[in-house]
Amino acid sequence: PGSIRLRQLVPALFLPGILVLAAAALIWPSARRPAAAAGGVYCLSALLFSGWDAARRKDAALWWTMPLVFLVIHSVWSAGFWAGAAAQAFHRPARGGAESEG
Repeated sequence: PGSIRLRQLVPALFLPGILVLAAAALIWPSARRPAAAAGGVYCLSALLFSGWDAARRKDAALWWTMPLVFLVIHSVWSAGFWAGAAAQAFHRPARGGAESEG
């Protein structure tokens, strides 16, 4: 926890943030605009960065494939972060197992 940086925390909050906003939008109509705005900002930034990278590499296919790659990377990184945090939070040292034998 002391070694995590803001740039690592943002993707970690991505998946839960999107899930909470989506659930809220289903329950409360007033949450639909913030949910759409968050999704729109993510999609727009993914498209812009992909377009920049596609132009730099002179590969137009990157403009359409990279947003999907970003979505997968950010979602999996976030899920892994939270799974690791939960595992660490609920970890109990083994008693009498192979680890305790000298």
